Amino acid sequence: MNVCSKCGVEMSGGVKFCKACGSGVSGKDSALITEKKARVTAEDKKGIKTVAAVAGAAVVLLSAWILFSVFRGKQEGPVNMAPAPAKAVTTYMTVRQENGEVRVPLASLADGKTRFYVYAAGGMDIKFFALRKADGSIGVALDACQACYRAKKGYRQEGGQVVCNNCGMAFSPSDVGIVTGGCNPIPLEHRVAGDAVVVKTADLEKGKKYF
Repeated sequence: MNVCSKCGVEMSGGVKFCKACGSGVSGKDSALITEKKARVTAEDKKGIKTVAAVAGAAVVLLSAWILFSVFRGKQEGPVNMAPAPAKAVTTYMTVRQENGEVRVPLASLADGKTRFYVYAAGGMDIKFFALRKADGSIGVALDACQACYRAKKGYRQEGGQVVCNNCGMAFSPSDVGIVTGGCNPIPLEHRVAGDAVVVKTADLEKGKKYF
């Protein structure tokens, strides 16, 4: 006969709960129940410890990885970025008029490179350029075109071509001073006299509206 562990009422052998108070039994069954509770509690505690250990290990590994990444970054230094391409810088040479003309030495064009010039007229800078073509002739044009002159960016030499700094269109040197309209450089009347290319200031001043 089992006895209720709480109120002491006798209970039949197969009953696990007291009919009087609803508590568990005493004796052998009570001991088994107590042992089972203890085992379950121990397993729960073990599971909690395991989870805590795994979480702790994860935190340690993450911290180690962060420290390693920071250290490696300091050792390697900043990432080398590809340098941005340098923007073309046009250098202008000042020319002064003499007897209503400006003169550009032929020798300065001997290497086939484009040379840029600026002439001051009434407080306004009128820019133009000159070059020697492959056939030996000279091309002279305003540093402006009818399409892009409002941007006031002019041209540059890039490789073997003359390129508009505003829209990027490229032109063959052989067309300079001949082809006109659109984004082509505006041709300038000129003549070769002795060792110089001669341009009349009156022709330059006709191009004021483009500057």
